Amino acid sequence: MMDGVLQKGKLTMNVLTLLFLRMTLWCFLGAMTLHAGHKPQEGYFDTGVTNKITKIYFHKGPLVDQVAYYCDKAPIINHIPDADWQKQQVSTTGEPMERYRFFMPYTSMDPKKFQEVMTELVQQDGYGITFSATNTPTKGLSCIVHINPEKIGFQVETFETITGDKAFAFKFLKRNSMKRVNEKSHPIIHTAQAAAGIKKNCILS
Repeated sequence: MMDGVLQKGKLTMNVLTLLFLRMTLWCFLGAMTLHAGHKPQEGYFDTGVTNKITKIYFHKGPLVDQVAYYCDKAPIINHIPDADWQKQQVSTTGEPMERYRFFMPYTSMDPKKFQEVMTELVQQDGYGITFSATNTPTKGLSCIVHINPEKIGFQVETFETITGDKAFAFKFLKRNSMKRVNEKSHPIIHTAQAAAGIKKNCILS
């Protein structure tokens, strides 16, 4: 009789031990899963920066000026409508001015590396470009482009070079120069002659 009771007692203890071990294992696995769920992801979230401007090419021509920005990866450029600048404004010099604001999320650049060309681009004849780092709405670069719409036409494009570089460019079309070329009797010939005189202000990399 006593042997039966002891055997039942041992069986009960074994069952309780197994249940305890099983619960401990569940808790351990649950803790591991919770920890893994809070582990920062690589790249996009842990550094906050995924793209970088590596080169700036500034080309000045008789008809079009172009500023090309080369990046590590395909650039993302968001045009941010500016409610205060929906209508044409007047600059401090009295010239008409339009402003365009762009945001490049998780993008960075070295201001010291490009200080010379960035300073030069702040004010050109009829347009200007300024960049600044920002944390709003998230980390990235904010860019302001202002133009005199009577002098300049403005275009933005992204492209891939023949060497595989990802890039974007701001193009500033000189209205007066284009008008003069188009008024001449042989616009194609004159345009080719004008293009031959394109000057490269600076190439930084």
